[in-house]
Amino acid sequence: MLGLKRQVKSGKGAGGSTHILATWGIAGFVGAACAVLIGMEASHILHQRSAVLAESRIETANLTSSLLQHAELTFRTADALLIGIVERLEHESLSPEARRRLRAWFVQEIQHSSQFVNFSVVDAESESVLGALFLA
Repeated sequence: MLGLKRQVKSGKGAGGSTHILATWGIAGFVGAACAVLIGMEASHILHQRSAVLAESRIETANLTSSLLQHAELTFRTADALLIGIVERLEHESLSPEARRRLRAWFVQEIQHSSQFVNFSVVDAESESVLGALFLA
């Protein structure tokens, strides 16, 4: 019986250290699994962020291009309208009837361009020759 007790005692001592090693092993495994999951989630978040930033850059470039095109068309329309009115003012008589007709044409042309709120043509003395005011 003495030999049996000795075996139990030695088994008891070895089992305690095995229990501690198993606990640390499980804790290490759980920690490693958590680290892997956190790493994968961080990688996914960074990938999504990169995709959103790339999409935002493309949308910003498209919006900028669209605004530039709109501004260019607005200036071209204004330029064409003013060139037409200056040409008519320089080569037609400025009688009251001609001014009324010219103003009616001017108002009609401006109404076709929704970008403009106010347009006016002034002479050398800063007096209004033709003017049209529209509130959008």
